[in-house]
Amino acid sequence: MDGFQLSNDAEPPDFRGSGSGKAFEKIIIERMHDEEDNGNACMSRYGVQASYTDSGLIAMQSLPDFEGVTKTGRQFIFDAKVASGPSFDLGPYRDSTKGAKARQLRHMILRANFNCICSFLIHWNSRPDLRIPDPAMTYWIHIDGRTRFWQSVLRGETKSIKRKDC
Repeated sequence: MDGFQLSNDAEPPDFRGSGSGKAFEKIIIERMHDEEDNGNACMSRYGVQASYTDSGLIAMQSLPDFEGVTKTGRQFIFDAKVASGPSFDLGPYRDSTKGAKARQLRHMILRANFNCICSFLIHWNSRPDLRIPDPAMTYWIHIDGRTRFWQSVLRGETKSIKRKDC
């Protein structure tokens, strides 16, 4: 996965508007189908969990977007995100929020403890209106709860991933 390339386009795409995340995921799925056809990896979307309540079945978005296995047998899990600003907010991923995003990060940190490759795949849209414009770019941000960075995220000390730090 280290050589993961989002597309063969010379210019990385921008994803804007209400469907930006789905458009990004569509390209990821197409790219991973290529990887499967080439015998490098097999990937699929994580299933959606559901809970039955008095009012019926309720879907819970609680796990990362994608999971798969490389041809060497290594599992990988990642959550795909699109960001248009200078940073990606990690606040919703801290345990104190008790939300779905916190559960996603806990899941990836637990799996990383067992040698699973876990990450955020973050696509930053271009920001052409800046004095020094930022191009569109996509980064694979490795998640490992044993590192100082992710420990500081979980403690609430690190609040975001800054585009410039990638």
